[in-house]
Amino acid sequence: MRRRALPTTAVILIGVLALTGCMPQVRGDAERYEKILADVPGVIDVSMTVSTPLPFTVQASVDAVVPADQDVVDALVDAACGARPSATIHLDLVVRADSVDVGSSVGGACPEIEQDLVGIASSIRDLDLSSAVAVELAERGDDLIAVEFGDDVLLGAEILDAADAVVTRLDAPTASVDSPTLQLPAEPTETVVQRIADLRTIDQSVPIAGATLIGDGLVLSLDEADDEAGADADTTAEVESQLRDLPSGLWTDLDIEITDGVGAILGGASTGAGPAGVRLVTWISEELGLFAVATGSVVDVQVDDVQTITVASEQIAAHNPDGVRVTFSIFTEPSFSVSPQDETVLSPHDNPYPEWVGWWQELADTGEVGSVEVGREGLSVWLRSDLILDEDAKARVDAVVSRIARDAGLDWYRVNNRTTAL
Repeated sequence: MRRRALPTTAVILIGVLALTGCMPQVRGDAERYEKILADVPGVIDVSMTVSTPLPFTVQASVDAVVPADQDVVDALVDAACGARPSATIHLDLVVRADSVDVGSSVGGACPEIEQDLVGIASSIRDLDLSSAVAVELAERGDDLIAVEFGDDVLLGAEILDAADAVVTRLDAPTASVDSPTLQLPAEPTETVVQRIADLRTIDQSVPIAGATLIGDGLVLSLDEADDEAGADADTTAEVESQLRDLPSGLWTDLDIEITDGVGAILGGASTGAGPAGVRLVTWISEELGLFAVATGSVVDVQVDDVQTITVASEQIAAHNPDGVRVTFSIFTEPSFSVSPQDETVLSPHDNPYPEWVGWWQELADTGEVGSVEVGREGLSVWLRSDLILDEDAKARVDAVVSRIARDAGLDWYRVNNRTTAL
């Protein structure tokens, strides 16, 4: 009896599977796992997305939503661990308590739930907050749990109470908090708990809108929404003194900037900005009448015409004692922006904006340019959308950009994403 030889590809595949100890994974196995979880009594919802990054490999991301009931959570875990799927599973669990969702990535097909998700969700629900709350407990390495709130804005006591309800129940040596109105960096969990307690103490004296702690700088926004004048100097001085004198000693040596919630929003100071950025934004708003946004250590000033950039840059350069990086943006055509790696610390001795504005003006005069991105090493230009495919227009603009770049001693220039090294 003649035996048919297996195709070479099949022989190789069988050899690989034998060596690796792997058996082909099938989508149906992942779907069976999804159904097992969905059939657990009390489960609210189960959804799944599937990918096949390699032949015979199935990866499934499963999202399970359960009520704040530990019995249901335990039953889901038992069912998941008993399923034993051959597919690679990543399970995300959300515990829902009325309008509160607390989520966490709990591992593979047989999850290990290390945090008290039910207790956290129930505690936030019992606060009876003014809006829905979504919280994700994100693992960052072996030691850090990042507490990430969703986009719903909770002010003052509400965000502090919600953060406290989460962090005090974490089983992790290190924690951080990130929300639209409260940002606390990664520190030992007991330190984060104490910082929240300290801010709650201040809030009981003078209501606060939010707080951002970055490095050694704190921006504290007071909730003066009913007072158009905002917080006065005496109030801010009193609050700063209270913070520095708290028994924890956590605030003593910080650079502290206190502003009122309304002023911070109208002035353009965004969450994530340090004290120096907020101070500069406030000065730009009050003294120059321009809208600026501070993000981290960068202040972006938004103007209506490019000529304002030259004047404003010189004024800011003379009033930037903290050495904040400053960019300018205009939204006319051509638009003007600064390459992210060339965000500049403006000073009387370093202000490239007058030269950059000159470049922009030459390119705007062509009438064929849609946007300009300037920088210390290179210049990027894109034609107007209706001229993107016009080779004659591209050649004319390329000649102008090439001359500007060579005269300025730049390393390169770019027209419509085509880069030319110099």
